[in-house]
Amino acid sequence: MKKARSCFFKLGKSFGFLRAVLSFAALAPFLAAGANAAEYKLAESELVFRHTLPFAHSASIAEAKNGDLICLFFGGVGEKSSDTAIFISRKAAGGKEWTKPVEFANAKFGGERFASWNPVIFNDGGRLYAHYHLGDSPRTWRGFFRHSDDCGKTWSPQEALPDGVLGAIKNKPLRFGGKLVCPSSTEFHSSFGWRAHFDIFENGKWSRARVPYVPFLRAIQPAIVQLKDGSLKAFLRTDAGFIYQTRSSDALSWSKPEPTQIPNPCSGLDAEALPTGDIFLVCNPDKDSRRELAVFVSSDGGETFRKIFSDKRGFSQAYPSVMRSSDGKIHVVYSFGTRIRH
Repeated sequence: MKKARSCFFKLGKSFGFLRAVLSFAALAPFLAAGANAAEYKLAESELVFRHTLPFAHSASIAEAKNGDLICLFFGGVGEKSSDTAIFISRKAAGGKEWTKPVEFANAKFGGERFASWNPVIFNDGGRLYAHYHLGDSPRTWRGFFRHSDDCGKTWSPQEALPDGVLGAIKNKPLRFGGKLVCPSSTEFHSSFGWRAHFDIFENGKWSRARVPYVPFLRAIQPAIVQLKDGSLKAFLRTDAGFIYQTRSSDALSWSKPEPTQIPNPCSGLDAEALPTGDIFLVCNPDKDSRRELAVFVSSDGGETFRKIFSDKRGFSQAYPSVMRSSDGKIHVVYSFGTRIRH
């Protein structure tokens, strides 16, 4: 057991109660999954990097086929800055430390340099893929990708996704039958035109499935899960003060978004469906602030949720990425102030 960075919690009979077995500042949610929500416990916490960059944001995590953990994020002087780049860090299976982040991709084109944004790394059948976005802003960025067949040690050259295809934005794709369903969205203007959709790759071709428009609702960055009945559900970041949800039976047609019970300050979120049927959802559960990061669990297909973990700080904790590894543990990486925490 680590002395400095590990923390273990027991859950009381009431899910609002957490009793610390070893107290260390209510650290981040790296969770081990039991048979039911009462058995989930906080197991370990650490920084992916400390002070190698002045700013980092929008992390994503995946497990390689050899058990290594790979984390991508963008960093530099600050968000929207042309000096930002996509960075990569690795934690070997059974290892104790993350490697020093190194530059993975940037937006240098023809003597000019633009900003880098929102990488997403995911494992699709043993091959690792990375989708990321380059451009001045979410209104003008374009989707790019690379892939790796050797557990992230080497990567293919950077390629642009086809015109009009943004790929996965913020959250990982889901394999549904023969389709790769990429949660995606567009942001046409800073105050309007936010629309959630799914970019779908099947039989070598891309298509788009749109989430129905709700007047005056800005909804982006879906987090998609498959329910035990085989259907799909996606949770949406919105500007309405709550997380919204939408459903589909085929990934092509989606229901009109409806609000959940979970408040949110229009901040990124992520979700993961477990073999037990439980759904993990990690988000900022406050209409006005990103200072609290919380873990919710649903045992009824996302109809109701109960909070099982909460960490409040004096600074922003946001943009979580959630992944269940082959050993059954649930990993969360997220922006921890100007750093990345796992």
